[in-house]
Amino acid sequence: MKTLVIHFFLFSLYSFGQESIPKTETKKVLLRKKVEGMCIPAKFVLELYNGNPDEVEPKCSIDKEELIERLNSDLQFLKKHPDFKGRGMVSVIINCEGRVVGWAEAVKSRNEELNEEILRFLIKQNFDWKPGIYKEENIDSLFSFSYQIVRGVLRLN
Repeated sequence: MKTLVIHFFLFSLYSFGQESIPKTETKKVLLRKKVEGMCIPAKFVLELYNGNPDEVEPKCSIDKEELIERLNSDLQFLKKHPDFKGRGMVSVIINCEGRVVGWAEAVKSRNEELNEEILRFLIKQNFDWKPGIYKEENIDSLFSFSYQIVRGVLRLN
């Protein structure tokens, strides 16, 4: 009986240790339709995470603060609705050459006019990107950013 209790304790300790190790698997995102301009046409794209040593996220030519400033100064919806409050998420697909081949609303805010204006703004900007890297190779990848709007001011999370 004593041996059984010790084995159970060791097994529990081993299981707990396994669960506490963070997973750094690459996330595959299924594409609902074919995306023109990808280097390797596929039904999915990788969403990279900088916590994994084999992966480097795609990088935009402007930093987060400049993007926030541009969005807040250009979006007419925010000026017309200073009390608006909401959140959403936008995703961009960058091919292995660093070219944007698609934008999409990953999570829509509760206002269609705002959703469309944010997408139009981002597409119009035509930012330069460095492609995502997986195991030292440039790849087609997805980058997502979430936003929150409080009192008519947009913030990126």
